[in-house]
Amino acid sequence: MTKPRGFTLFEMVIAIVVLSIIMIGIGSYIAIGVKGYTNTVDRERLQSQARFLVARMTKEIRHAAPNSLNASGGCLSFYPIIAPAVYYANLPNNSSSIAISPLNYSVNWENKGNLVAVGFASFEQYQNNTIKVNGIAKPTNANEPYQLSLTSPITTASPGKRLYLYKDKISYCQQGSTIVRRVNDGDGVLMADNIDTFTPEVQSAGLNSSAIALFSIQYLDQRTQEKSDYNHSVQVMNVL
Repeated sequence: MTKPRGFTLFEMVIAIVVLSIIMIGIGSYIAIGVKGYTNTVDRERLQSQARFLVARMTKEIRHAAPNSLNASGGCLSFYPIIAPAVYYANLPNNSSSIAISPLNYSVNWENKGNLVAVGFASFEQYQNNTIKVNGIAKPTNANEPYQLSLTSPITTASPGKRLYLYKDKISYCQQGSTIVRRVNDGDGVLMADNIDTFTPEVQSAGLNSSAIALFSIQYLDQRTQEKSDYNHSVQVMNVL
């Protein structure tokens, strides 16, 4: 009767080597799949972040006051409109009271902290303006205009007789590897990270078009060093 035999040392070594080769192959295959999935997730995260940032900036810039866009120091700045109106007087007329017809009346016309702009042609005019709302008188007859009281007379005029209320300056700025949103140069609120470059530009208004904000954003995946470029333009909808 033949006695049962076990594995020899040589056979065990061969088996271990074969199993190791098989496991390395399986592990490499899994690693490739995991890496591909991770890269896809990272890329989708950057794209989602880019879509959010572009949508947020587009929404705000479209409602900026005419000629209030400015690009400098890695920032895109502008003054959003709080409320618009049409005025009836021939300006300037050295009067601190003006008859207006608000396009949409709201309590913003009663806020004495709001600034008043008429026919401003530059960002600096918005920045240096000191004319504020002093009060507003509602008409007793629906066909009559509102009487807007100002802290000082308006010294400019609008071709379309447009008057705008505004207050805060909004800026989108690159800060290190992030883009932040600032109100009146205050502390920034994080809007996007993994930013390599943010290049804003402003195309001034012409006779037949409003100003256009142009910005280029380059994202950098810190793990893979892959770069993604996004170029966008936004036209200001409000007219002078």
